[in-house]
Amino acid sequence: MPSDDDAHWKLGVFYANHDDASVFVPKRFGIGWTVNIARPATWALLVVAAALTVGVVVAVTMLA
Repeated sequence: MPSDDDAHWKLGVFYANHDDASVFVPKRFGIGWTVNIARPATWALLVVAAALTVGVVVAVTMLA
C-alpha cells in the first residue's frame, strides 16, 4: 500500500492509516522510517519505550 497519499499524513509528518497493516513506513522527507500512529501496535511500542526511559531515569537517579 503506498504511504505517500497526502490524506494519510497529518501535519505532513505523522502517518495515520487504519487500512495499512505496516507499523513502520518510510519517511516522506529524508532518510529513515516513521510509525503508523493508527495501529495499536505502534501505541504499545511507544508506551514500552516511555516506560523504559522512565525506568532508566529513576534507576540512575536512585543510584546517584
